[in-house]
Amino acid sequence: MEDLAARVLAGGEPPDLLVNNAGAGRWLAVDETPPGEAAQMMALPYFAAFELTRALVPAMIERGSGRVVCLTSVAAYTHVPGANGYAVARWAMRAFAGQLRADLHGTGVAVALVAPAEVDSPYFAHNPGSKERVPRASGLLGGARKSEETARDVMRAIERGAAEAIVPRRAAVLIRTTPRPVLDWLVRRTGWRRGAQRPLRTRFVSRSK
Repeated sequence: MEDLAARVLAGGEPPDLLVNNAGAGRWLAVDETPPGEAAQMMALPYFAAFELTRALVPAMIERGSGRVVCLTSVAAYTHVPGANGYAVARWAMRAFAGQLRADLHGTGVAVALVAPAEVDSPYFAHNPGSKERVPRASGLLGGARKSEETARDVMRAIERGAAEAIVPRRAAVLIRTTPRPVLDWLVRRTGWRRGAQRPLRTRFVSRSK
C-alpha cells in the first residue's frame, strides 16, 4: 500500500477520488473456515482499504478536497448463514466508512459507502460453493446484475454526493423499509442450512408494472 500510494502521489497531486473496491473470501461457516483464512478475508477488503486510505488521505486533507468511496455488500445489513468471515469483512467496511467520515469531518474530504446487491462477476467462479449459499430471498433485490450495471450505479451515487447508497434502488427500498428482525428471518429462512445440501424452498413472487 505504501508503494502504491507513493506512485500515486509522485505526480504531485493527491487523487480526487479513491475507490476501495478490492474484495475476496469464500462463504464458509465459522467451523468450516481453515485456520488463518478469516484473517485473509479481512485483509481484503478491510485492511487493504484502511492502509491505502491512511497513506493517501493526508495529502487529500492538506488540499482540502476529495472523496473516499468504500464498496461493501448488502451482506453488511443482515446476518447471512454460512458466510461468517465473508460477511464480517463487509460489516467491517461499513463501520470503516462511518468511522472515516467522523475522522474527516470538516476537512473537505467526503466519504461514501456503496453497497451493491448480487453482482454477476468472476467472483463466484473463483470461490466454488459460494453461489449456492446466496439466500433465495436475494431474488427480491432484483437478482444478479452485470458488473457494468453496478459500476453505473456506483458512479451515480458518487455524482449525487451520497454518503451511503444501497444499489440497485429496489434493494435499497427493501433493506431500508423491512424491519431488521424480518430481514434476518428472510435471509436465514432461505439461506444455507447446516446439514442440508440446499436451502429451504420458500417461494416469493414480486410484481411490478
